[in-house]
Amino acid sequence: MQKITTLSAFLLLSFTYSAAAFCHNPAITAPFVSVGSAFFAPDTIPDPLLPSDTTLCEANSLRLTINPGPGFTIEWSDGSADTVFTAYNSGAYWATVSGSGIQVSDTINIRFAAKEWQGLPADTVLCDQDASYLLDATLEGAELYLWQDGAQSATYEVARPGKYLVKVVVDECTLQDSLQVDWCEPCIAIPNAFTPNGDGANDTFGPIIQCPAREYGLRIYNRWGRMVFETSNPSESWDGSMDGEPQPADTYFYTLTFQASFSEPILQRKGDVALLR
Repeated sequence: MQKITTLSAFLLLSFTYSAAAFCHNPAITAPFVSVGSAFFAPDTIPDPLLPSDTTLCEANSLRLTINPGPGFTIEWSDGSADTVFTAYNSGAYWATVSGSGIQVSDTINIRFAAKEWQGLPADTVLCDQDASYLLDATLEGAELYLWQDGAQSATYEVARPGKYLVKVVVDECTLQDSLQVDWCEPCIAIPNAFTPNGDGANDTFGPIIQCPAREYGLRIYNRWGRMVFETSNPSESWDGSMDGEPQPADTYFYTLTFQASFSEPILQRKGDVALLR
């Protein structure tokens, strides 16, 4: 902040300014807040002419007002000469008041934290269980990142469906954002028939899974209740045989146990599948 001052014998100068949601005062959250008026004796110069450098947490603008009185002119950093100036973007802004042999200049650095922060993306649905999904909450100058599970990195890798939340602290402002991540529906699709004839198409039977499996169990029975296949590996499917012997074309029955993540309920499904030859 730089000031250039020239004194004259007499001066009555007043100034007011309005500020929005100063971060050092979390209670101020209105779009803008008026901050008083001051009058200066003839032998003094206002110090400061503008408010001190500040970071605004949620506000979208900062309104500055200078009323120097008759015989004085104002010049703002954009060349305007109005008594009111509104800043909408982060940066340095200056004002100069001139007249009666007096010139006063001052600068304010303003940061709009919420405008600078990209936050998190919108709620999303993932269909590829092998693809990683990286959340990036980076904000320049941030002192702290805090995710819903206590992680404190600027980035976070999504491993399962659920709600993700992050808080970012910068210049005494606390910003936060969240998103919901879901898997494709249906998460599990189960065919009702297969043809284990070695032609490379539909040769095995097993659920088509589009989300990670924390717990998994598949059992298949023939019509007499004998179990012909069992696995706890989601990538393993039934080829239509038992102990190496092809099973006859018929209707078979399965039970399936599945859990996508700790936050998801355990699914138990029963059904039948036709083995065609």
